[in-house]
Amino acid sequence: MKHGLVVMSAVVPTKGHQRLIRLAGSFCNRLTVVVSEVEGEPFSIQERVWALESGCGSTTSFHWHDGTAAPQTCVTEEDWSYWV
Repeated sequence: MKHGLVVMSAVVPTKGHQRLIRLAGSFCNRLTVVVSEVEGEPFSIQERVWALESGCGSTTSFHWHDGTAAPQTCVTEEDWSYWV
């Protein structure tokens, strides 16, 4: 069984995000989508996940985390270690 992973912010969720998720899901049996949240974004994380979920299959699971401490530009090894 292949398990896929997509990490995104989807600050304004679009049909393009849903297409990306569906494409990734076509390569695996199970897909996990992690949506990152940073304080002050225009849409709540719940709204974004709901919008993305509405166009995806039942083999896709969604999770989110507070990405306030997440490096947005990975320059150092410490930045990369956060994402690993």
